[in-house]
Amino acid sequence: MVFPRRFWPIALSLTGIVLAYGCAAARYMGRAEKAARAGDWDRALQYCFEALRRDPDNIKYQATCRRMRLAAAELHFQRAEALVEKNPDDIPTLEQAVLEYQLAVQSDPTHQLAAARLETTILKLQRLKEQRAEAAMEIERAKEKIARAAVLPKILRSEELIDIKYVDTSLRQILDSMGKSFGLNVLYDKDFQDTRYSVELHGVTFQEALQQILAANNLFYKIVSENTIMVIPDNPQKRRQHEELVVRTFYLSNADLNETINLLRVIAGIQQIVPNTQLYAITVKDTPEKVALAERVIRLNDKARAEVILDVEILEVSRQTAARYGIDIVPEVAVTQTLDIGQGPGVIFGHQFRAIDAAAWVFTFPSIVYRALITDASTRVLARPQVRAADGQTMAVRLGNRVPIPTTTFTGITPQPGQPPPAGGVIVPITSFQLVDVGINLDVKPRIHHNREVTLDLKFELTSIAAPGRQINEPPTLGSRVVNTTIRLKDGETNLLAGLLRQDERRALRGFPGIQNIPLLRDLFAANERSIEQTDVVFTITPHIIRMPNITEEDLRPIWVGTADQPRLREPPPYTVFQPPPETKPPEEKPPETSPTKPPEATPPPAPAPSGPSAQPVSAVGFLWSSQVPEPGRVRLRMGVTGIPEDRPVEVLVEATPPPGSATAEPPPGGGAPDLTDWRWSAQDARVSVQFRVRPGVPKTQSLPIGQIEWRMTPDVTSMHVRVRIAEVGRPVEPLLEKEFTLSVPRPPETRP
Repeated sequence: MVFPRRFWPIALSLTGIVLAYGCAAARYMGRAEKAARAGDWDRALQYCFEALRRDPDNIKYQATCRRMRLAAAELHFQRAEALVEKNPDDIPTLEQAVLEYQLAVQSDPTHQLAAARLETTILKLQRLKEQRAEAAMEIERAKEKIARAAVLPKILRSEELIDIKYVDTSLRQILDSMGKSFGLNVLYDKDFQDTRYSVELHGVTFQEALQQILAANNLFYKIVSENTIMVIPDNPQKRRQHEELVVRTFYLSNADLNETINLLRVIAGIQQIVPNTQLYAITVKDTPEKVALAERVIRLNDKARAEVILDVEILEVSRQTAARYGIDIVPEVAVTQTLDIGQGPGVIFGHQFRAIDAAAWVFTFPSIVYRALITDASTRVLARPQVRAADGQTMAVRLGNRVPIPTTTFTGITPQPGQPPPAGGVIVPITSFQLVDVGINLDVKPRIHHNREVTLDLKFELTSIAAPGRQINEPPTLGSRVVNTTIRLKDGETNLLAGLLRQDERRALRGFPGIQNIPLLRDLFAANERSIEQTDVVFTITPHIIRMPNITEEDLRPIWVGTADQPRLREPPPYTVFQPPPETKPPEEKPPETSPTKPPEATPPPAPAPSGPSAQPVSAVGFLWSSQVPEPGRVRLRMGVTGIPEDRPVEVLVEATPPPGSATAEPPPGGGAPDLTDWRWSAQDARVSVQFRVRPGVPKTQSLPIGQIEWRMTPDVTSMHVRVRIAEVGRPVEPLLEKEFTLSVPRPPETRP
């Protein structure tokens, strides 16, 4: 069969493509074999897969790839075995071993031993992490156990309410009668003076009644044993004589040592404090009341600092354009004349004057260079550091070089003893070098607020060498651009700093005098030089809060510490200046009542929506829910929303009280499709966050299921208080809806024998 001539170019092109593709496959296979000989099986496997992709029917390539997969899997398996054998109880080593096992399984999925060892190592790694976390919490549990330890007699710890009434009775008889009624022995100091006293108390505990009676008579009590107290006159001398002193050591985890010592001295009035810098601990010695106050103050202040990750992006764009054209006369527009008769320019002896003629004179004329050159150069410098900083700590970033800058000082030399000082003295220069950071210098001090905003004290400096030194030990000229500012950003908000533009333009003209004013001639018969240098810097910074201080409701309550003469921890009175205003609960939602005989009432027109493109009426957003208890200790909450803005990221934050043991979230069937997109969830402590987008075109009146949350808790929980907060992502201060409700959790039925 003969092809027509018009098809020959197409056939030749196809043949060339096939040959080139086959050559490419062979080239990749050659690289794979070379990497295999070097022992780099991962790279060899990568090249082999690329060759097989280009020539999938090549049986030789298939066999070679199979052999390389087995070799790579065995290599990673042996590495993992060596790591586990080297340090079987080290968490970083086991994490590296897990990675090697995973690479072995990925290289050869039929490697059953590697898969089994991978599963075993993952379980062991999880167990070691749990043990480490358990060991880290031992000191916290020990603190709680000590705080719960009972140090008072049983009757003083009783919460039973009693009524007391005595009229004009001896104080000793009152105290003895109370002690006998509750099984408490009462002793008296030798300086105790009995008086007549009347008292009537209702609905108080025994400890409250005893404290009020003794305080009214300027007395205090000391616990002698489990069932014995001593009543003593309350004065400084008796306090020093009878009050026991307590020595206790507090181990700090987060608070500063010196700040804590100053805090205890000012607030608790404890003067005997000794720090231990090695263990980061303080030991105090004082009365039990002051030591208890110190414990409470330390617990309120020893909290982890907030932390933030700063995403910084610095872009520097430079462009240099230069043009040189025209006639350049070198070295200058001048004609020189020199006398030279063979002895050198300008050298002549007396008897040689007769030999001076026209040949003895040397004339030098300037050379003419024709130039026509245009240069255009651009530079782009990009830096993207990501740094983590603690609240209130200054963070420094240096991106560049440390350039030695010479510094010269002049010092006089003292003459030797017995020798006269030299006239005018002797001055000796001494040159030293100082290292200067040239490049990008960034200093940031973050301040993290409780509303998840970050204040940044920012100093941004961009330095460069503008011109080098012209001589040895002459310092170069440094160019610098500095920005000092303080900005406040939300979590995840990006700040853009631009406009640091610098443009240097230079023009030079060199040529014959007189032609610089003639437009056309000065471009042709003179040396013209023009240069433009532009530099622009764009700087962005984005904070991401990764940790907030764990401040609870208990931390915000005031601490009642008694009086200046009687410092002690006590419960707050029922009415104080710190009493919060009464909470107004929202009215419970009731289903609309339907009545067939009653005509519908006229609906008032809706209020006008606030102006602006981002305004959303709060009443338009609704939250629907239903609960289910499939078994004791498990509660499911199904959720739905209405009136959500279209195509905007929305977050539904659900918080449960009391905090459950664990929480998980599941998306609606099909991931919310076709109504929802970008569905995801996260959980932290008692809060569950569900984020999603509503597709454009979905009616706002349509009820959209957004998934369900499942909590696990102890079986003794009978109810849960749930708070729901719906807001757009990035605008947490303007919630679309806030709602609270209570879930009833039925108790499991009791089984009787």
